[in-house]
Amino acid sequence: MLPAWCNIYLDVRLAPKQSIQSSIREIENKLEGLKRKDPELNYSLEWYRAIDGTETSRDSYIVRTGLGAWEKNFRKRHPAQVDPSLTTYGDDGNICRFHNIPTITCGPGGAEPGTPNAELYFSESDGEFISLADVADATRLYTILEIDVCSKTREEVGLS
Repeated sequence: MLPAWCNIYLDVRLAPKQSIQSSIREIENKLEGLKRKDPELNYSLEWYRAIDGTETSRDSYIVRTGLGAWEKNFRKRHPAQVDPSLTTYGDDGNICRFHNIPTITCGPGGAEPGTPNAELYFSESDGEFISLADVADATRLYTILEIDVCSKTREEVGLS
């Protein structure tokens, strides 16, 4: 027995420069492809909250400070400094940036299964593992960043 209808709720995080309209077109194209295979398929789309993809300027205080903290902690250049395409993902920072709050995303993660000392298992669906050493590195990074940012005035960090 098939249900009369089905509701699907998507939480889509847009990457920098990605628009709501382009994302909707992409979903509609997929649904139209399914409808071509099954002409009885009927669907409608609506969204509850939508924010275009955003990015914080590389010249902003938080980006410069975040990169500096990362490089101080790991004693090498940040991968995004070498390859800016590594920062093309979406996250909840879009909401902050929508409200003019400069935002960065940083943290541990990305170890592959079988990585030595990958003691913590985060996501069964993504298969993402993280090691305790990564957690310690991230803690040092956050401490460096917090001491710097929290010791400044709003004006000094560009939030006047």
